[in-house]
Amino acid sequence: MNWQMVVGILFIICSVVSIKDGFSVFVTGILIGAGFLYFGLKKKGYIPGKSREAAHSRTMHEETFHAVGIGYYESNIGKLACVNPNWNLSATKLVSEGKVGKKIFHYNYINKPIKLVPEPENIHDKNAISVYIAGELVGYISREDNLHVHDILGNHEIIFISGFIGGGEYKIVSENKDVFQSNLDFTVNIRIRYI
Repeated sequence: MNWQMVVGILFIICSVVSIKDGFSVFVTGILIGAGFLYFGLKKKGYIPGKSREAAHSRTMHEETFHAVGIGYYESNIGKLACVNPNWNLSATKLVSEGKVGKKIFHYNYINKPIKLVPEPENIHDKNAISVYIAGELVGYISREDNLHVHDILGNHEIIFISGFIGGGEYKIVSENKDVFQSNLDFTVNIRIRYI
């Protein structure tokens, strides 16, 4: 039993006892007591209500989506690149810093503001959603995911949207200081947290 229930019961008892003082005092006491009792029962879960539904509907969700069509926008992705300070270090220095066997990318892509923009006039897909990072178009939400992302954007409270760009030119240094260089295709991952 919580305090609202106790107060509600006391109001009702006092109202019944004080019925001789007048009908309006009796009714007022009963109404106040019933109100406290109702909220006490609701808080305990005996009465389902909006507060339980609202708590359920306020569940935090987080999903990750992979942008497509990135190859068409590599020049835009290049505008977002920052040189990785480790790229210019010697093999000896990289070995001494414990970077043996790790991919060292030429460029880093700092997490920058991301915007998802529906494109209802898109001639290829009326449900298209473009992905902009720091004002640069870097790809699209896939056809498989765009209706779901439309639902998230239109029907939920967005907590944050973040984007991470990966890939590009990299090198790996071995223990004997040999350097292997290669390229990975770019990826753009979009994370959406929402309620």
